[in-house]
Amino acid sequence: MILDNHPERNKYIHFNAVVDTNNIYKTVSSFINDKDIEACDVQFNYLERNGRIAPYNDKFSSQLNYALFKARIMDERKIEKGNCSDRLASYTLASINQNIKRFAPSNIPTKAIPGGPCEPGVTRLFVTTAGALLPCERVSETTKDMYIGTLDSGFDLGQIEKMINVSKLTSDSCKKCWAFQLCTQCIKSADCKGVISPDYKRTACDNSKRIAFDRLNQKILRFELHRHEVSITTALKRNKR
Repeated sequence: MILDNHPERNKYIHFNAVVDTNNIYKTVSSFINDKDIEACDVQFNYLERNGRIAPYNDKFSSQLNYALFKARIMDERKIEKGNCSDRLASYTLASINQNIKRFAPSNIPTKAIPGGPCEPGVTRLFVTTAGALLPCERVSETTKDMYIGTLDSGFDLGQIEKMINVSKLTSDSCKKCWAFQLCTQCIKSADCKGVISPDYKRTACDNSKRIAFDRLNQKILRFELHRHEVSITTALKRNKR
């Protein structure tokens, strides 16, 4: 009703969607691409189990990858998406491209932390009904170490520092890790049923490295695709002469 009576307010409405990859991709995509919410901002997260992203259904994964392939071709060739737009694929591609932009060659300084932690409270501050502050909506409200202050007392800088430096729990292995700068682990990765556990954090390392390796592949794919498109454009111009 809001969208029908006040279409100008669409830009102020945001949806936070959790995608279950056990569903049929077309069904998920159709819901997200529905005309009633096409003018609204939609943020996507994939379903997690025990603090880990659930394994993708093979069929869902292949269909998403195909949609991503089409989205990348359209993006590279600057094709207007129009009715062919797939928001889930477009959002995933935008996230990939953003990660590629951050993936610039640089030397690791003498003192550094892995790439996973955010700046708690800066981007997605979450406030409970009791006025307690958490870094975002994805951490557990039942884990006391996830709280970073209250509306009355302000931020707990000591707790924020612990969150930023969560890699100290596994510092020996982190220092030797090839995916140091591409790490995706934050404090949530160490939360084992309400207890911050270094052993539990280590169980997320394989997945974090897989994501890092996938980012390397995406960077190479983007480079190769761009080079291919440039060669085609050059050949077409040459043939027109």
